[in-house]
Amino acid sequence: MATSEEEQQQFKYDVFLSYNRRERDAGSFFPQHLHDVLTQKGIKSYKYGEDLEEGEETAPAVDEAIKGSRIALVILSRRYASSASCLSELGTILEQNNQIGKRVMPLFYGVEPSWVRRQRESYQEAMAEHESRYGSGSDKVRQWREALTEVGDLRGWILAGNQYV
Repeated sequence: MATSEEEQQQFKYDVFLSYNRRERDAGSFFPQHLHDVLTQKGIKSYKYGEDLEEGEETAPAVDEAIKGSRIALVILSRRYASSASCLSELGTILEQNNQIGKRVMPLFYGVEPSWVRRQRESYQEAMAEHESRYGSGSDKVRQWREALTEVGDLRGWILAGNQYV
């Protein structure tokens, strides 16, 4: 059995934050606020961009950060599903959850879990755009839909778009 010290050594981050990096909410940026609060509390979180080494490729670096994090916090906002990179991250996160039991914590930020689970509202629109880009029968889109259904079924937090934790 691994000791607490050994367990800490295998994780570079306490929390991996998955969020749509192109989305800004009115007057603030919730993921940045959350990252700052976690940092103030001594919780090391991976926030896309600032933790990349110069010249490091994005996708492999993000995959390694997911694998090197104790918990994945998925911030499911109105435009989360419009990002192919977010959906790819989500696939990796859920794969880690299913293979090794990585803890996944969804935060439904300004969306209802049923929108995510059933791909309704902005999620329906985003998936229609992905289908037009990659093809309606594409394996990639099918896997993304399955990932959204799975994460939408997980117990998590629901916040209105203007609330902070």
